[in-house]
Amino acid sequence: MFRMIIENAPVGVLVVDEHGTVVFCNKSAEAIFLSSGGKLAGAKISSILPGTLVVGGDLLLRIFHPDAGRDSIALHSIQGGVNKYEIRQSAFVNDDWRWLNIVMFNDATSWVDAENALKAQEKRWNLALQGSQIGVFESDLRKGTGIASDTW
Repeated sequence: MFRMIIENAPVGVLVVDEHGTVVFCNKSAEAIFLSSGGKLAGAKISSILPGTLVVGGDLLLRIFHPDAGRDSIALHSIQGGVNKYEIRQSAFVNDDWRWLNIVMFNDATSWVDAENALKAQEKRWNLALQGSQIGVFESDLRKGTGIASDTW
């Protein structure tokens, strides 16, 4: 039952051995990385994610750390665009004493785009406030805290 849950999970799951070979992938991972009918199992992770290394059994992914503090990666989608994925990684030793790395890919394109749009909007508001020399002050009476613009 557990394998069925992982196989049909909405996040992509790859399991990579200590030599960098994909030993398991679920349907979501295949949808992320394959355009039609291929298999990821048996492939080298470095051919799927260029720049990926396995050192001493540890999988090292080339990821970026956006301001939001999440580990993420941008990948070209099958449709031709670029999708952003939140990455979670862990490792364990299985019953055969083999070192395995688990990598989960959660599609985060919509919230990364929303965060970027919000940051751009905040930048425009700050420029407008600076240009008009208007000060803004916000107070939270319940918490006893406040925030003020530089002009304030």
